[in-house]
Amino acid sequence: VLHKQAEHRVEEIAKTLEAALLAPLLQRDDASVRDIIESLRRDGGLEMIEVRDSSNRVVHQTGNAGNGREATDFRLTRPVELSGQRYGELGLVLSGDFIQEARTRYVRQSLTIAVAALLLTGILLVLTTGGVVRRFEALTRASKRMEQGDLDIRLPGEGVDEIGQLIGTF
Repeated sequence: VLHKQAEHRVEEIAKTLEAALLAPLLQRDDASVRDIIESLRRDGGLEMIEVRDSSNRVVHQTGNAGNGREATDFRLTRPVELSGQRYGELGLVLSGDFIQEARTRYVRQSLTIAVAALLLTGILLVLTTGGVVRRFEALTRASKRMEQGDLDIRLPGEGVDEIGQLIGTF
């Protein structure tokens, strides 16, 4: 899902940037291309933006495409065209670090939930087994008293569960 969102984001940025760069490329206004690129890179979270003119000359490039994370980055190269006429080319690199961060956050949250569930299960287990153990201990004490000849023993704790029925029968 995150991968698809990143691809969609790069596509949307590219469409917007194509529209913004068409006039400056058409007029060969390198300063305007630079201003557009620099403002987008600051605000768009892009690692690298490169714009080439129709003769494949680099008009402006900002950022670093070779940062050692190429496998996780999202790259896109698109022509800047109007009515079939090519005015340049746009290259974008969106860092894929946010996907790794999201995965790390997901794993951390999942582990936290699992630990909380285990702790809650453990607490509930201790609480429920404590009552069962006490009832069996009472049965054991009563059995020992009967063994010694005390046959007038009454145990509290009759109930509908198996242990309660055993206490009632005893």
